Amino acid sequence: MSSLEEIAAGIDNLVVEVRAWCRSQASLWQQLPYLALQANGRTEFSGRLSTCHNKGLWFLEVQSIDWNFICAVDCETGEIIDHVESERLKCRVLAPDSAIVLLLLQPEELDASKVIQFLKEKAGQEENPNLWRVSRGWPAERRRIAARLGLAPDRPFVRSSRSNAEVVG
Repeated sequence: MSSLEEIAAGIDNLVVEVRAWCRSQASLWQQLPYLALQANGRTEFSGRLSTCHNKGLWFLEVQSIDWNFICAVDCETGEIIDHVESERLKCRVLAPDSAIVLLLLQPEELDASKVIQFLKEKAGQEENPNLWRVSRGWPAERRRIAARLGLAPDRPFVRSSRSNAEVVG
């Protein structure tokens, strides 16, 4: 039987492995901002999709009994960051280990290939002409946003500003 210390060490190792696995998918995460832009406005406009294509962050909501962590995957690097602390400190702050453990309750959120599949399905839907922004020229605006941000299906996402690229943790 394992001691409590051995179990805790196992959890620490698991957190390290999850972070490494997420980073190993960086080339997949880099596809998300373009796909999010293509998916946004099809059936709805989503803050999650807008943040992804504008900031290169894929939001993950991690809930515990007494606290909500707002985590995100940095689409450029695959790092799992604490969004609230990152905004406050103006640099990328790694998500706390406790949030990583809770993310394991929703492992599909950390599987970039599943997120890509979801976004491709959403991007393939017909645009709803009853949405105000669609009727006001959203498809043309989508093309302008892609050009301004350098998003393309064959181009990996790279943050244009290095000012918020440093990761601390």
